[in-house]
Order: sequence, then structure tokens, then C-alpha cells
Amino acid sequence: MKAALIFISLVAVLLLAESPRIVKEPEQLVGIPSGWEAVEKLSSKDLTHFVIAIRQSNLKDLERTLLDVSNPSSPRYGKYMSFDEVNELVRPSADDVDVIVQWLQENGVSVDNSCSFSVAGDFLSCYVSHAHIKRLFNVELSRFVHAKSQVSVVRSLERYTLPSNVHQVVDFVGGLLRFPDMSAHDKKANPKAAIGVTPDVLRHRYNISKVVGNNDANSQAVAGTFLRRLLFYLRSC
Repeated sequence: MKAALIFISLVAVLLLAESPRIVKEPEQLVGIPSGWEAVEKLSSKDLTHFVIAIRQSNLKDLERTLLDVSNPSSPRYGKYMSFDEVNELVRPSADDVDVIVQWLQENGVSVDNSCSFSVAGDFLSCYVSHAHIKRLFNVELSRFVHAKSQVSVVRSLERYTLPSNVHQVVDFVGGLLRFPDMSAHDKKANPKAAIGVTPDVLRHRYNISKVVGNNDANSQAVAGTFLRRLLFYLRSC
């Protein structure tokens, strides 16, 4: 009897110690967009893909650099950063990465075998079972087909949640909520955009305004190039 009480007490402590879950991207609309049809729910063994955007470092320094290289009165004027330099500047901290890796491993995901990092280490792409998705994000996924193009994607009609400690170091998760924009299908829309992360999404997350004009000698053009590189990674996953 005493042993049973001790066991129950330990379970209660563990439950209380579990990090509370928080809805990520509460502003994101959920539902089936026009032109899409639900086909089937995924089984627990079905495999699917998601991308975690890890909180980047030194974004204020990046913004300051973008302004300096476009300011004729700055000694850094015209001294643009290389792609490798940008990668190193925004690379997430080791502590933030450890939080995500530990969370994935605690939920049965082998990061070494099922995931890969982007060059800058700020995106983590994983290919896992639906059972893992349910444990990680507390959502269920279904398969949807775009009637006109027959493009197929896997998405959730529920908002995903993250443990509070993970929530703090993640900007967003691609491949769960957003449907690809098929409005330009007749103009040969790229089906690789099925991850559902567009330039507008990245601009919103990283607080960078839209690029206007084609002048490469200004900070917005540099920012636009940076965003395009990020988008290229997401589309090539």
C-alpha cells in the first residue's frame, strides 16, 4: 500500500513538472481553403514531413548591418555580407538547439536519423510518423488534394501546441497548418511550395518589409536576398 502511494505521488510530481503547452501561431487561420478536398486521415504509421524554424541569433545586429551597408555615410557602406557570414551571424544558440533536440528525442524522434539542419542551423527538417506528430504537436493530420492541380498535401485542421520551453525557441513550424497558394496554378505554380511557407510568412516572422524595386545597393534588397535563400531551403526540403 505504501509503495503504491509513493508511486502515485511520483507520477503526480512528474505531471505537475511537465511544461505547459502553448498554442503556436494563434493568428494563423485554420480550415480547408477553397479548391481543396479532404481525402483521408493519416494512420499512426504514415510518414510525413515538417520544418521547425528555430529562433535565430543576432537579428538586431543583422538589421544594423543591413542599414549600414546601404548608408553612404557609414564606413561599412557597400561592404555586403556573404551568405556564409549571414549564416554564422544568425545561427541559433547551442542552448536553443539543445532544447529542441531533447524535446524531439524525449518523444521518440531520432534526430540523427530522421532530421537534418539547414546550413545556418536555423531550420530543422524532420521526416517522422504521424504518431510522432500527434505526440509532438498535439494535432492529427489528414491528406488533402487540390481539385484542379491534384497537388496533395498533409495538414492539420487544429492549431498546434508546443511545450512552453520549446515555444520560446521556435518561430514557427512549417508543414502543419498552411496550405500552398495555388492561385497561380495556371501559371505553373511550383508544387515544391507545399510546405506552406511563403515570402510573406517569412517577412512577417522576421519583421522585414517587402522589397520594392531592383536596386541591389540598398538594405531591403539585401534583406530580400536573405529571405529568398531561406525560402529556397524550405522549398527544397
